Amino acid sequence: MYLLDSNHVVLLAQASCASYYDWYVNGIYSSPNSSQVLIVALSNGVPSLVTNLPVAGSIVESRLVGSALYVASQTYRAVPDSTNTLWEWGTQIASFDLAAPETPVARSKLWLPGYGNVIYATDTFLLAATQTPTNYQQSVLSIIDITAPDGTMIAYDSLPAAGLVTDKFNLDWTRGILSVISEVSSTPRVTKLETFSLPDPRSVPPFAHAKLGEVEVGHGERLFATRFDYPRVYLVTFRQIDPLWVVDLSDPAHPTVSGELQVPGWSTYIHPLG
Repeated sequence: MYLLDSNHVVLLAQASCASYYDWYVNGIYSSPNSSQVLIVALSNGVPSLVTNLPVAGSIVESRLVGSALYVASQTYRAVPDSTNTLWEWGTQIASFDLAAPETPVARSKLWLPGYGNVIYATDTFLLAATQTPTNYQQSVLSIIDITAPDGTMIAYDSLPAAGLVTDKFNLDWTRGILSVISEVSSTPRVTKLETFSLPDPRSVPPFAHAKLGEVEVGHGERLFATRFDYPRVYLVTFRQIDPLWVVDLSDPAHPTVSGELQVPGWSTYIHPLG
């Protein structure tokens, strides 16, 4: 839910059970628009529905930047030029111009094929980590500029991660630095943190990114939890004991492991408290 202005609220309604039942059980592909963006007006504290905007599939991430709303959802679609005989799963990113809440405008859509896509968003960039068609153990980051006031998206470039990005907590963009944490399926398995320069596209034209540095932790272990608290990042890996790693990002070109704590079990969620 977003507070659009003093008189309007935006609600994101998730996919209905019926559409997924039809898809999985009955094989009916005729109703992919199963989520909604609802515009609600408030008058003397009483809400009323203004309009609704369809969103394909199940909403996984969203950002409101000014009056522009960006919504990422996981869904399926017919493969282009397949006459609806082949279907593919992927992520749709849709943008909406809500400058006039009573008459919202659907701006544009982007399609990213693949399973297990990871979406991370700030008020400047939306990043989508998708698996490469030739290597399901490596993610490619699509970089999308979402700074346009009217909701127009600009897909700039993409960059490969060292390994597989498993959730949005493995990505961070702060002060022009993009940090990416991924699991590399090498022998032994390792968790790698990479840093890239990624300037705000409004202040440093032309747009460009460059790799700065990297550091490895957890050799032979799986990655279970991460949390950025810039300039630190905390990582939990696990094999038989549970190391909590602290990585210092003060110098993005030379990230360093500043500490490690071993505790029993493993953690799947981290929340820094100062």
